[in-house]
Amino acid sequence: MSDVSEGLRLFITDTAARSRLDVGGEIDLATIDALRDHLAVLVESGTCDIDVDMGGVVFCDATVLRVLLAARQTLDAGRHIRIINPSAPTTRLLQLTGLDTVLLAAPHRSSQRGWADEGRCPDRFGLRTEVAG
Repeated sequence: MSDVSEGLRLFITDTAARSRLDVGGEIDLATIDALRDHLAVLVESGTCDIDVDMGGVVFCDATVLRVLLAARQTLDAGRHIRIINPSAPTTRLLQLTGLDTVLLAAPHRSSQRGWADEGRCPDRFGLRTEVAG
């Protein structure tokens, strides 16, 4: 593995029915706080379900699981968090821990409907983060 880090890229998109957090790069101890902060904004907004698009994740360790599960536990009743478009490293981690059945979206729901279908909106939270590794 190269000693050059991919860093972490986070971008929030909000619609009336769902919020989406696009995640790319590496998620580890050095970058997990930025992910936690972005998820906290979405959880605290209290308005809709949360999709976490992890298609751009090239590396993730178990720290991501704790953050995702903590966000899931703090959601109000009736709200959900799910991982959509998981990268290979994300899928492997979820399968190894048995959390794929808890956190992954059903394949037909994430692959057949895009954000254009749901009325994509601009980033209302003003959060766009790049964390250098």
